[in-house]
Amino acid sequence: MSFLSGLWTWLSSVIHAITRIFNSQQEKSPSTPTDWSLSHKKYPTSTQVYQTSKDQKQNGQRNVKGYPFSPEIPNLSLEVSIPSNGQRTPNSQNRSSTTNIKMSELTLNDMLDDVNTVMECSTIDAFKFAPETLLRRLTTPEAVKKVLQEYSRETALTQNTTISDLVQFYSDKAFKVFAILTTNRGFDLIEHFYVKGFQDDMLPVRKKRSGQDSKTWEIESCNKGTFDGNRVPETFRWGPSSPWGRDSWRVDQFCQHWQWPFVPPVLIEGKFRYNFPDEIRLPFTRSWGKRDSEPTTLYSYVEKMSVHAGHLPKNSDDLLDDKGNVIVAIKELKRSGKDFAAIAEGEAVVLEMMRGLTDQPHLIKAIAYYQKGNDHYFMFPWAELGNLWEFWITTTPKTARDYMIWVFTQLTGLARALECLHHRASASEENYRHGDLKPLNILCFKTKGGQEDKPRLVITDVGLAKKHNMATKERQELAVFTYSTAATVTHAAPELGIVRNAPRSRRYDIWSMGCILLEFTIWLLYGPQKLIEFSNCLDGSFYTLETQKQSSNTKGQQNLSPTKSQTAKVHGEVGVWIRYIKADWRCSKDTAVRHLVELIETRLLVVDLGLRNPVNGQSSLTLPMKEEASDSQPPSPIFGETLELEPGSMTQPSITATSVGESDRVHQKEIRNRTPPERQNTGLLSLTNPDPKSRAYAPEMRKEIELILTGLDRKQIQPIGSPPLGGEAPPPGPSRVQFTEQNRHVGEINTRSRSLHPSNYYSFSSSKCLLTDGPTQFLNDDWDYAPDGSIAGKVFAGLDLSTILPQTREPSQLCRRCSALRLWSTACIFTDSLAQLEEKADKERCTLCRLLLQGVQPRMKGRRDFVRFARVGSYLTMEECEGQAIANLYAMPGSRKSTLQDIQMGIPKLPQAGSATHLKIMREWIRCCDDTHDCYPKDLGSLPTRFLDVCDSDSGTVRLVNLGRDYTGSGRYAALSHRWGSPQLHAKFCTYKSNIEDLQRGFEITRLPKTFQDAVHVTRGLGLKHLWIDSLCIVQDDQDDWEAESKLMGRVFSSAYCTIAASCASGSSDGFLKPRPERRCVVMQGPPGDGNYCVCETIDDFHRDVDQGELNQRGWVLQERALSRRTIYFTETQSYWECGGGVQCETMTKMKNRKASFLGDANFPNAAEKYVKGMRIELSQDLYERYSRLALSFPSDRPIAIKGLETRLLDTFGTTGGYGVFDIYLHRCLLWQRAGDTLKHIDAFRGGKIVPSWSWMAYDGQIRYMIVPFGQAEWCNDIISPFSKGAQTDAALDLEAPIWEVVNTEGAEVILDDPRRTLGQPLHCVVVGKSKTEPMQYYALILHLCAHANEEAYERVGVGILGRRHIALDGVQRMARIR
Repeated sequence: MSFLSGLWTWLSSVIHAITRIFNSQQEKSPSTPTDWSLSHKKYPTSTQVYQTSKDQKQNGQRNVKGYPFSPEIPNLSLEVSIPSNGQRTPNSQNRSSTTNIKMSELTLNDMLDDVNTVMECSTIDAFKFAPETLLRRLTTPEAVKKVLQEYSRETALTQNTTISDLVQFYSDKAFKVFAILTTNRGFDLIEHFYVKGFQDDMLPVRKKRSGQDSKTWEIESCNKGTFDGNRVPETFRWGPSSPWGRDSWRVDQFCQHWQWPFVPPVLIEGKFRYNFPDEIRLPFTRSWGKRDSEPTTLYSYVEKMSVHAGHLPKNSDDLLDDKGNVIVAIKELKRSGKDFAAIAEGEAVVLEMMRGLTDQPHLIKAIAYYQKGNDHYFMFPWAELGNLWEFWITTTPKTARDYMIWVFTQLTGLARALECLHHRASASEENYRHGDLKPLNILCFKTKGGQEDKPRLVITDVGLAKKHNMATKERQELAVFTYSTAATVTHAAPELGIVRNAPRSRRYDIWSMGCILLEFTIWLLYGPQKLIEFSNCLDGSFYTLETQKQSSNTKGQQNLSPTKSQTAKVHGEVGVWIRYIKADWRCSKDTAVRHLVELIETRLLVVDLGLRNPVNGQSSLTLPMKEEASDSQPPSPIFGETLELEPGSMTQPSITATSVGESDRVHQKEIRNRTPPERQNTGLLSLTNPDPKSRAYAPEMRKEIELILTGLDRKQIQPIGSPPLGGEAPPPGPSRVQFTEQNRHVGEINTRSRSLHPSNYYSFSSSKCLLTDGPTQFLNDDWDYAPDGSIAGKVFAGLDLSTILPQTREPSQLCRRCSALRLWSTACIFTDSLAQLEEKADKERCTLCRLLLQGVQPRMKGRRDFVRFARVGSYLTMEECEGQAIANLYAMPGSRKSTLQDIQMGIPKLPQAGSATHLKIMREWIRCCDDTHDCYPKDLGSLPTRFLDVCDSDSGTVRLVNLGRDYTGSGRYAALSHRWGSPQLHAKFCTYKSNIEDLQRGFEITRLPKTFQDAVHVTRGLGLKHLWIDSLCIVQDDQDDWEAESKLMGRVFSSAYCTIAASCASGSSDGFLKPRPERRCVVMQGPPGDGNYCVCETIDDFHRDVDQGELNQRGWVLQERALSRRTIYFTETQSYWECGGGVQCETMTKMKNRKASFLGDANFPNAAEKYVKGMRIELSQDLYERYSRLALSFPSDRPIAIKGLETRLLDTFGTTGGYGVFDIYLHRCLLWQRAGDTLKHIDAFRGGKIVPSWSWMAYDGQIRYMIVPFGQAEWCNDIISPFSKGAQTDAALDLEAPIWEVVNTEGAEVILDDPRRTLGQPLHCVVVGKSKTEPMQYYALILHLCAHANEEAYERVGVGILGRRHIALDGVQRMARIR
């Protein structure tokens, strides 16, 4: 046994030495008890290296899998000195210079108990690994020699080997093998491995079936090295004479268990690709959290990780954690589609190429690309300062020369990087397009010794990058289309909007850079808030699309077939901001800012690529929307730069299309005999002589930015202009009210509804501000208005104009001032006051002053306030109240619009409700939507179980039709959304078991209540035959029928051809086709020789008339509105049309608002897919806050009346959840609070359901969400959602989370759900998240012990923002259930 004693002496020394080293380092790092990424680590029972069970530890035993216990180990003592050079390389790490360790009286139990502390624990799989640097240092020749000497005293070496041979071999070439064998008591294999020449570089090994005999197994190395591969199977061959034994049991143990703790991979300098087996233990020492790399895509996750310092090549720029390990970003690609591996390989190729571009510091340099089983990962350096958007939002800009030099240095670097990708130096090198440039994909790295507000900007995320090889002679008849998977919409070029899978050129990136540079400029001049406002007004992209109808006359055919085409143009708001910037005195001529803005405007944000479609001669960004596939027509008429010949090439290309669609399938189809696209200008374009009318190439962009930088460096130009005389302050930036010209004659106005918002119940924030992971877009009640000229022309054709024009068309009575006003001119601006307006209205009987006075009075503070009026588009606005429109201007039919500047054709006098003119307007709304939108798919139209057959317009009867739920036929019908009203005031007309047969035989319309009669009239007027009304189409006294049909109501409204909303009807007997209030209207004299025009009060207020109308205050109606594809609202003032294209008014005005668009989405909630994560959260929170304010006849319906909407949201967001909670936004969903005085707990729900206390649906009353700015909070990772466990029953909907005791609430911001309730002490809390900045704030749920629970469980009783002093963070923390 003496040799065993020697072995255990060495092994114990190694184990204890490593343990002491780890303990000494850990003592230097202060603990943070609230850092959840470090607390409550749980290791699976399958963990190797002496995993100990609780029972065995209590019994003084250790379960070493597969081995007997040996309690008798002699006392040991060893002193180990470990030098360190202080540098981090693959074979060294930052440690103290010398570590002296003395060990004595070490027993086997002590040694086994220390094994788990010998190794680091990987944060990926919780298995432990031995850092290679420590293992190499401890396996010294002296230590190996001592063990081998003890071994040789007991058992002589049998294969002509010497101790010195073994010492040199194992300490130099096989120290990992030596550690594996001794740790797992494979002493008899030590000489065998030496004889076979098995070294560390052959590890790890795996078992595979022999190629000659499928029933025979052999061992092979997982590595591909220069070693002799035959040595591996020879080393692991078992049999009667083998030291492994007669069977493969020990070999299996080696392959499956022994080796893995000792073979964590070491990344090698210069090597990029790695392929790891599933069992490998990656050297990650800490996880900082995982998130989607881009909230709007489904491509990847990004996780912040720490890698053991000894397993990465040395790099002085590395960011280190508190233990000296390297912080990196791990990008895990999400598996999607069968070509997932090919897509990963494509990104790897680009990243590998970029690693070689050492002269391009502004391109990301990936550390490694590795596969682990079927998963693919990329490792990048961690950007400490985040991405460019986060930098903009959190940094105050400067315009001093040195700062502007830094700005243009970075912009030049980005331009050079892009040029390097687009135009490689050698003709044999492949060119690339990035495909997804945006602020989120530009990282900010802190430079060594640099300031945080001057980072190095680096382009990253090339997952959508594509190759472009247009200059090779072999492609004389080829021009390649390059496609990408879906890119982010906001910064995408117009090519994406025309056809999503269209070919894209390298100049796609130039547009994206133009967007980024414009945002950079806005941030520099006006700061983060204005940048957010600019992003908010874009509606998701820097361009807009217009749909046009045209006739196509194919040669040889006589029939003209109308087609629709789409054209792109720069977004009107972009033009507004650029014009504002150019008018800013800081952007005067010969300044750096002015040169940059002009470059953006004239060369970067340019729609035209300088190409023509060879098929139809249209611009390259005009697309027929309906195409017939034929041999004479290419698969897509979009021709990007990829069809062009590169400068210097004279070859004639044909077309090869390469498409990567949304399903990630890759198709290649050759299309022969194609004519290449013609350029707008003659001859070939050159990079050095670009077409001034089309979008620039990367070299031109780089050159122009370099010239600006050179001018700044040499002080030839100023960064910004000098202030005018008098020291005028810099302009603050455009206001929230923006005006946009849609065409030469029609303007668009954005105005704000003046509704009051509920006050904020949080003392720490006075306004609702939501910072997002991407460009923030606030939800508000601001509306964009624009004349609806396309509808007006159709409505006026053949119309009796007396129904819409004032009774007299002669000029109205005006005062002297108003008679001289030239309101027909867009340059008209004038001022007045309340007192003067009132005086002229009374004394001079001026109708215009009266109209202005009545429009201004509700908005002005006092009688002496002056107000400035101005023409904007077809509106008269008052600038002092944020540019709100107070009057519409309408041209009379027959007027010369060239003189009546930008005055729309509209309806001064609304027609009688339900009249022929009114019905014609509604039919035009439907026609326009059918022709230009995709709100109502052609294959939609399944009929409901029952409906009302309204028969012909001349018929005085209707009848109820019962098709049954199994009917599969289709048809168009209208659905009525209405209020039943008070039973005391409104007669009920319902279907019951007793009268259903009578109703099916038919009955007089006059038996119906007035609201139902009006619905029948409108249905007939729209040309429809069927009408669905809930009280008639659901048997009201049949509970089974009610249950079944109520579940189908979502489908009823989403399948309806349109929904009729009786917004102004107080109940079923009221009716909604009511007389309209008379609209104030003034007739004005137009220019000499032209006709008159009208100035009418503005009555377009969808928010007031619909959103705040009585009908929309009912809980069930919210779901009806959101699920309806198209709705006509009949309000007191006028009718509104709402569909996916926005809101249209009866006055011939179009309206759009982000909140309304969310609910008005014809495919609710698909519109939310294009928004960033923060915007999705705000939309869903706004939906729930709005719903909580609505009334329900039965409060127990609260979870049911919104179930259809919630299900669609869950599907769209790709997550699980329920009761107001989405798993992907779990933490923010839990942080709701009462918005009123109290919340009342709902005692019973339909069907005996139990709604958990952590859901606001368990209470009756208004709620709102806690304000936690994005990017400013760390979330607790230990909260376990019930939906993540696949809970299907209410009994399983317990939330599991760690809880702490609340010590006191003095000074804390605690909001109890029911303040009237008496609560016992102590209270507890769940810390959902904490702020990243001091003073530390904890966002918490307040808990109380359930009174009648069979086991310990808690219920939510409130929410709060607590400080450290309020929570017993040093006390006991335990997992608990919240019901």
